[in-house]
Amino acid sequence: MDPRDSSQARSFVPGSQAGAGPVAFGRNVFGAIKPSGACGHSSGASGRQVRPEPAPRLSRSVRPAGHVLPPVAAALVMTLVCEPALGAPDEASSPPGSSLQLQTPPGFSVALAAGTPAIRFPMFAAFDERGRLFVAESAGGDLYDELRTQTRRCRISMLEDRDGDGRFERARVFAEQLVFPMGLAWHAGKLYVADPPDLVTLEDIDADGRADRRVVILTGFGHTDNGSLHGLTFGPDGWLYLTMGAPDGYRLRRPDGTVLEGRSGALLRCRPDGSDAEVICRGFENLVEIAFLPADEIIGTDNWFQMPDDGMRDALVHLIEGGLYPYAPDEGTPQVITGDALPALALYPAAALSGLALYRGSVFPGRMNLFSAQHNSRKVVRHQLERNHSTFRSQDQDFLWTDDPDFHPSDVLEDADGSLLVIDTGSWYVHHCPTGRIRQSPALGGIWRVRPARSPLVRDPRGAQLDWNTLSPGQLAQRLSDDRPVVRDRAADALAVLGENAVATLRALLESDGARFAKTEAIRVLARINTETARKTLRSRLQGEDADSIALAARAAGRGADTNAAPQLLALLEHSAGHVQLAAAEALAHCGNRGTVSLLADRLARDTDPFLEHALVFALHRLASVEQLHALLNHSSPRVQRAALLLLDQPPRRVLPAEAVSQRAFSEDEVLRRTAQSILRKHPDWVAQALPVLERLLAAPAPTPGELESVRSFVLAFCNDAQVAAMAARAVAADSRDELRVALLDAISGAARDPLPPIWRETMATALSSPSAAVRAQALRTINALRLEGFDDALASVAGDQDATDGLRVEALRALARGQSALDDDAFAILFRQLSRTNNALGRLTAAEISGGSRLNARQFARFVEAVDGDPMISPALVLAALPRAGLTSAAADALLNYLRNCLAAGWQFSEQQFQALETAIPSDRQTHVKVLRESSDQAAQRQREQLTALAPLLRGGDAARGQGVFAQKAGCATCHRVTGQGGVIGPDLTKIGAVRAGRDLIESMVMPSATFAQGYETYSVTLRNGDTLTGIRVRQADDSLVLRDASGAQTRIASDQATRVERQKLSLMPEGLLNALNESEIRDLLAYLQSLK
Repeated sequence: MDPRDSSQARSFVPGSQAGAGPVAFGRNVFGAIKPSGACGHSSGASGRQVRPEPAPRLSRSVRPAGHVLPPVAAALVMTLVCEPALGAPDEASSPPGSSLQLQTPPGFSVALAAGTPAIRFPMFAAFDERGRLFVAESAGGDLYDELRTQTRRCRISMLEDRDGDGRFERARVFAEQLVFPMGLAWHAGKLYVADPPDLVTLEDIDADGRADRRVVILTGFGHTDNGSLHGLTFGPDGWLYLTMGAPDGYRLRRPDGTVLEGRSGALLRCRPDGSDAEVICRGFENLVEIAFLPADEIIGTDNWFQMPDDGMRDALVHLIEGGLYPYAPDEGTPQVITGDALPALALYPAAALSGLALYRGSVFPGRMNLFSAQHNSRKVVRHQLERNHSTFRSQDQDFLWTDDPDFHPSDVLEDADGSLLVIDTGSWYVHHCPTGRIRQSPALGGIWRVRPARSPLVRDPRGAQLDWNTLSPGQLAQRLSDDRPVVRDRAADALAVLGENAVATLRALLESDGARFAKTEAIRVLARINTETARKTLRSRLQGEDADSIALAARAAGRGADTNAAPQLLALLEHSAGHVQLAAAEALAHCGNRGTVSLLADRLARDTDPFLEHALVFALHRLASVEQLHALLNHSSPRVQRAALLLLDQPPRRVLPAEAVSQRAFSEDEVLRRTAQSILRKHPDWVAQALPVLERLLAAPAPTPGELESVRSFVLAFCNDAQVAAMAARAVAADSRDELRVALLDAISGAARDPLPPIWRETMATALSSPSAAVRAQALRTINALRLEGFDDALASVAGDQDATDGLRVEALRALARGQSALDDDAFAILFRQLSRTNNALGRLTAAEISGGSRLNARQFARFVEAVDGDPMISPALVLAALPRAGLTSAAADALLNYLRNCLAAGWQFSEQQFQALETAIPSDRQTHVKVLRESSDQAAQRQREQLTALAPLLRGGDAARGQGVFAQKAGCATCHRVTGQGGVIGPDLTKIGAVRAGRDLIESMVMPSATFAQGYETYSVTLRNGDTLTGIRVRQADDSLVLRDASGAQTRIASDQATRVERQKLSLMPEGLLNALNESEIRDLLAYLQSLK
């Protein structure tokens, strides 16, 4: 889910909030529709208390909480139907009109803890030590408008459960006029809030329940897009951790005047006063929230971890200091690159993982139970982590779920009594999500409490009735063994304040047979105290049988930079547990010295996994001298040599000799070879060293796929060098293998300069006359991608070649159409044949794209319109694109108007810009017909909504196997969409679509595809300097160059100085009225198939 814009507000009762808007998940974090009030909420001018509405009652079909399920029910789920009910004034209610069905595993109950009018569109929440819940609420304004214009329409409410019944019966506005608070955390009497561009603290000085002091502790966070500041979390080390996404980034000025900056998403941390800000790891598109495990590993939720691959996009990630993750480029203050980007802990479809919580209570077995809120898939998932070498694997179980498309969990957190609170942000998020924009659903969200159905009452869960004022260190230490996590946290904070006076007591606790979790807290407190006696005590814990405790103590030593711990940490590199080795390597980066470098290198030379290898190289980066790294170039291990190459080539060193790289460019070790070639390509001044490498690659008798990719990469990297350009040209002209020549021509399409070097123009002409169909096809793709001119004779020869395939001839016509005054009849006949319904959808789309961009005479235009009339795969936009160049007689105009009437009846819609173009082209005596078309178009939206209602019953009863055939054949979906690696790439990958979209969403996407756009598949129109207009989807490029992919899949690379205007379009490339080509049974089967893709 990825908010982009919003246009329609909804009305509520007087004094209530108007609007609905977005939340940013997937790539984004939040956004919304503009509200009616000054701050978007009806809290009242005085901020008076608001009581929620009545609580929901369980339907009679639900078993009572104390009912014991029979054994057979162990595989069943409990369904809770939440219906508004009358009740006492202090009870909560579900959103107006809601009949939300939530399901859990057996043995749990769900109740609404807070609803309207107390809160609306809640996003994230945090408790204070008293159990007051602070809830950040969206105002319902457009995310981008809110951030860019600093409209300050959002608020934070404070909820209280005064009688301990699990319902928040009191609510008031704590703070308002906030930009977009996508993160908040309570610490030491202050509420820390993301208020971009600022990180602020809010305090209630006069104890009236409203913040009256705002202090900016850090500023410089980007606020133009979805990746702005969010995910505030206090770690067990007492530091504040922050998450950022791209492209907003950050620019933080340090007290000494230096700047810490970056554009890629990152995990940062700072002290509670905002000082000592630093980057922990980076490379994310949207890192949302983190949680600390018992051994202080950090796990995060990350959306757009990768481009969708077999439907997988989002991830749980194991976050490690210095780590680089794969999606966003590494930009800003130099951060070391230790090797390949780190992998995901677990991959998910576009579920839009958001809030994350580590469960610390006693309901679930084990110490590593995480719960994530998954916005798109409408559920909360339990992740049972298991150790896997130095990292983890996750066993997942749905914990709270529903098929209701208006339920969107954005946060999850554990309450002091062991219950879980789930924040449902409601249906205000409409961008890149059909829900809400079409139905304009009134779901306002709420807060739900999930607990065991027979859970015992936890008395005084926060220790409020305990004496905290006169406790000795020993008494405080005893409370570290308390079963109540919040009591333990409070005791730990108090012990940390005592400092040195608490060390002896903590040491005694560690030497006792006390509870494991108490010792965990004791180690963390000692790390915060960080005196010499505290460090000495921590060193004593770097041995024993509890591997988690050893790993925790190692990380504590690292945070304290305890150099005296180095010998023990080096010994732990040989520990039998991989996660202990990782913790030791992480700590040595701060505790080691140059004397430990050789031992780190020796450990790196042996078996590692990606995380341990990274930690060892990161430690070498921090500890090794230039001389030591040069010496490591001669180490017997290719892995160590690779590390030395990488580190010598980066700041603060940058002293890597070119010869050291070229010597390893053809190493027998594949990883070392790949790294050396990659480094070589990053130095355009090393062309003398690159030429022999490229020459050897070109001479390979049977190049492997990896070698072909290397060839392409070298040509791209050194394309400005005349010798490289000549070498590539000779290889294309020579009797080389077809796959090599195709790779070189493809490289030219990505590396070409304007103007094209003469030698490459000759290369194109040579390739067009090649006897190889593959070489000619790639030459045509390159010419079309670069919009090259001056090849008309060669192109006409290909187009007129009766022995060539129609596909090859059509691509030649694509290039010719740009330069010819008109298509001759023979050329048009080729396109007309391809438009026949007997051809596949992609062939028809290609022919329509070319026809729409060609200069057609009146007869050709009329035949073009006739051929595409009734074809559900071909957008009328392709026909209308031909209008400025078409000769439009009265007969041709009549054919066009009839065609457009048919399109409207089939469900297509037209933009205002298209109507204006139509009015310009149509003869004056037929303008009344255009007016009728306009009126019919205005009614199309209502007809589509009626169609939505009519299609809803078809969500049940279909046959998925038959639906797969409809998807691949009659509906033509596979032309544009991939499923499990098969299909087109024009539209989103649908491999896991059933997991992230409700059935009703699927119908809406097919009936009204232009109502919203999937993230990354927005349609753009680009106007060129010569007046031509290109339309397509922008293809992501590493260098941010402009590449469009049209409806047929053809790509065009546009030079930055050639585009005069780039506009995002309101109409999707996806065909409208697609379902009109199917009967009711086929639609039912197609929906069954799409819903089965999970």
